[in-house]
Amino acid sequence: MDWRHGIMEDELMPLISDAMIKRLEQLYPDKCPDLTNTEKDVWFKSGQVSVIRFLRQTYNDQLQQNILTKD
Repeated sequence: MDWRHGIMEDELMPLISDAMIKRLEQLYPDKCPDLTNTEKDVWFKSGQVSVIRFLRQTYNDQLQQNILTKD
């Protein structure tokens, strides 16, 4: 157990780099769907952005908890 964070060590996320998140945001931008997108495409792209948002939040949490320092 990692008592500083109150969670098991195997539950900790690996360290995330800001550079990686920025690159993913370039590859999979968070933007409104195009009218030519199929419903399946909209859901798929929404899932991509959801993962990037999760990584961004985790990165910010790691910074706040002093688990890592800014790149």
